[in-house]
Amino acid sequence: MSYKDDDGGGGAPRQLPGANKEIRVDPDVLKDVAKAMQKDLDDLNSWTPGSLNDFYDGDVSWLTQDELGNYPEGGGITQSAQAAYNSIGGTYGDFLTAYDAVIKAVNKSAGNHKDAEDANKKAARQAGEY
Repeated sequence: MSYKDDDGGGGAPRQLPGANKEIRVDPDVLKDVAKAMQKDLDDLNSWTPGSLNDFYDGDVSWLTQDELGNYPEGGGITQSAQAAYNSIGGTYGDFLTAYDAVIKAVNKSAGNHKDAEDANKKAARQAGEY
């Protein structure tokens, strides 16, 4: 099985292998993927446009009941806008937390595969010595 990224990102294997097929995992490729993901996460955690910090730095105080009119509907719109703002920020934060967990899992998987390869090579060398 091979995986080729067409530079569009987000690619996936066309067909997953069956149980009787060998799957090769290159720990270095996994590490590279995790590094690229970490760079993206670092950007999203920075103060760049579109980052969560940038989002929270936006001023939502402009949308007050006074600006919308001092009547019940104006207050309702203000509350709805603030609730939406908080929900979007919370969802964005949850996404960043989950993305970080994926990066950690990819790194752990790379380490596990590397350790397994090393153990297999060691066992093969030792078997050849006897």
